[in-house]
Formats: sequence, structure tokens, C-alpha cells
Amino acid sequence: GEGGGGGEWVRPVTYGGVPPARAAHAAAVIGLRLFVFGGQTQDAVSRNIRPSSDVASLSLSSLTWSIADPTPPLEGPFARFGHAAVSLLDGGMVLVGGGAAPTTAPSEGAVPANVTYEGGAG
Repeated sequence: GEGGGGGEWVRPVTYGGVPPARAAHAAAVIGLRLFVFGGQTQDAVSRNIRPSSDVASLSLSSLTWSIADPTPPLEGPFARFGHAAVSLLDGGMVLVGGGAAPTTAPSEGAVPANVTYEGGAG
């Protein structure tokens, strides 16, 4: 390709339940998993667009999608879009900023999301 990189875009075949389409989400790699948090999704019936608090993960070794469930008793951050995600050296993730529905607090700032997800990091 142009620019001297010589690479090309490919669409790999993935497995598992592909998460719903979304916009304005954030993603971070932790270990061998890509975590995708929040964003804006569209309700299949009403077609309303709403902020999401979904956490989907893609195993980078098997290319299998899954929905991550935080291990109780911890609860995840509120639904948001337009935020940033950063992975931490200890295996956690921090979410910063973003907007939410008018009925929700405007932003929690930096929210530690050091949550153990079922299925491990592989």
C-alpha cells in the first residue's frame, strides 16, 4: 500500500457471539484479550440510541468473542460513550470521561475497573 508500510487491511473470521454494533466505544488490550466497553447502541425494537455498559471481549489467540461478566461483588462503571480506556500493568483497566444519558451523573472521571472476568485472560 501507499505510505511505505506495505500492509493491508484484512477481516479475520471470528467465533462466538459477536457484540452488537456500536459507536463511540472504547477498547483496551489486557493480556491476550481485547476488551470493548460501552459506546452507543441501537435498540432492535424501538430503534432508540442509548449509552451502553456492555463489556465484550475478544480472545486474540482463538479470535472468539464473549460477553464479560464482572465477578461479584464488584459492579462495573455506568453506561457511557465517547470515553477512553487504558489498560494497566496489573491487568486492570481505567475508563476516563465520556457522556451518558441526561438522567445519569455526567462523568465519574477516572474509574478503576480492576475486575476479574470469567474466562480468564487467555
